[in-house]
Amino acid sequence: MVQQVFSIGMQAKSMGVLGARGESIPAESVRRIADEVGVLSNTVLADLRAMVHELRPTASTQLGLEEAIRAFAKSTTNRTGLRFSVMAGAGLDRVAPEMAEDVYWIVAEAIHNIVKHADANTVTIHMGVRSDALTVNVADDGRGIRAAHAGCQDLASGYGLISMRERAERWGGIVQVGPRSDAGTSVRAMIPLPVLVPHAVLSHPEQLDEPTEDPTP
Repeated sequence: MVQQVFSIGMQAKSMGVLGARGESIPAESVRRIADEVGVLSNTVLADLRAMVHELRPTASTQLGLEEAIRAFAKSTTNRTGLRFSVMAGAGLDRVAPEMAEDVYWIVAEAIHNIVKHADANTVTIHMGVRSDALTVNVADDGRGIRAAHAGCQDLASGYGLISMRERAERWGGIVQVGPRSDAGTSVRAMIPLPVLVPHAVLSHPEQLDEPTEDPTP
């Protein structure tokens, strides 16, 4: 983002130099500089919005876990060029904001490690709810966990697995990290969600205690 702001400043300076000459400025030059400044400013604005999501995950996850993850992925793409594919299934609205914040940081830790160690080009993020459990999978096409941490005595610690596990275990969940079958690394988190009780049962809880009739005489 600093580079984009610097470029905007240079473009503004060039306009000032042209104007100081007291000569008429070709319309094409003005359009070209204006277009470049517009593109750069939009990029900076997108980065700033994404950074707000990164720095304030509580606020962003309250708006939705999917939105927060997408904002983080977009910010990472703008900074590093890493490409993301984010796929969200049904049921994410059942994830409470407090749990969503921990899941956000699990995904963020996985992405940070991909940027730092994996030498990857693309990252795929799957998340959704199945059988009353939230499942999130972050997979990259990089060098793989063992190659990325060659010589590291504590593979789990080196990959930041301890922090991710602690956040998942807070909700009774687990995190698994391992190599993919083709290439790269996969980080998978599974966290159980509260079981939804049908509204009819909540309205008439006495039905749970009613004995069933014995059809035999």
